[in-house]
Formats: sequence, structure tokens, C-alpha cells
Amino acid sequence: MKEFDATFDSVNDQPKKPVPGKYPSHVSGFEAVSLRSGGKVFNVDFTLADECKNMSREVTMQLSENVSGTVIEDDYKPKTESLAFMAGKQYRSAGVFLTPNLPQSERWKNKKYNEFFTNMGVKFPADEKGIVKLQEIEEEDIIGLPAIADIQVYKYTTKEGEERTSMRVMNVFPWDDGTRKEQKEVDVPF
Repeated sequence: MKEFDATFDSVNDQPKKPVPGKYPSHVSGFEAVSLRSGGKVFNVDFTLADECKNMSREVTMQLSENVSGTVIEDDYKPKTESLAFMAGKQYRSAGVFLTPNLPQSERWKNKKYNEFFTNMGVKFPADEKGIVKLQEIEEEDIIGLPAIADIQVYKYTTKEGEERTSMRVMNVFPWDDGTRKEQKEVDVPF
């Protein structure tokens, strides 16, 4: 074998599992899928911001199936761990639906669409009665926008009937101090 400058410690070099919670982030990707019904589903990618490097959380342990507790240090203070490893991670939203031409009694179905994008700073026009006129979001409308992303465990069943879990952005909240992040231009080599 040839020498190579790399090491591995089986005790300390373990990957860190993503931690559910609310994190400052920026919109970094966008996909809109048309449905046969005429509606659309929007999948939005969020990249967790560098501000995550300053975040920490109390360490908990599972005491029984339904009970967990905070780990306490020798000085009787809660043990904390840094969440710096979360910075730069990317998570996708759990699909945000927009349904056109709904009767008045079913307009509630577009509530999540309105709240999701409004919480990022998108402003939809409203008529004189205050009824919001939803518009179809496009990539350039939201790329780089700041938001507090609520990352949670998302359970779903595949077409084959298998139950799976992943981490998804289940909701977003305004990031009052956040600013739009300009996307870097990529030089194409041809």
C-alpha cells in the first residue's frame, strides 16, 4: 500500500445525525410540478445559513419509550452540543400545493401556499376586500430569500408500500434579520 495523509478514529469520527428544529436558511433550489388536476406542487430547497454555527441545543436522552430527559453535567447545568455541523446542509420542503379555480368553500386548500411563501417575504396582491390574489411563484421570485426553516422528520410510504422517513422543511417562518443571498454565477468552461 502507498502512504496517504488520512486518518480515522472509530470512536470519535462518527457522522452527526441531523437535528430537527428551526434554523436560519436561504432558498437554494426550486421545482414546480404540474398536476393532472391543473394544480401545481412546489418543492423548495433550503440551505442552512452560516448563522447555524453559533447555535447549540440541550442534549437529551431517551429514558423509556415515552419519556426523555435532559442530560445534566457534573456542575448541574444542562449538557449542550453545538449545531455548527448543520450549517450548509440542504433540505427540501414537503411539497406546497397551489390549486386553481376553487369554490369559495374550498379556498382554505391554498392556505399553506399563501403562508409558506408570504413567510419568506413574497407579497401577493389583494383586492379592495382584502382577498389575496395568489400568483404562481417562479424560481427568480424566491432564490436566495431568507427564512427560518422548520426541519422535521417526514414519514411517507413509497409506491411499493414501504414506510420511509427523511428530514424535510415542514414550514417556514420569517427571518427578520436575514437578507437575500445572491447566487454565485457559475463559469461554464465552454
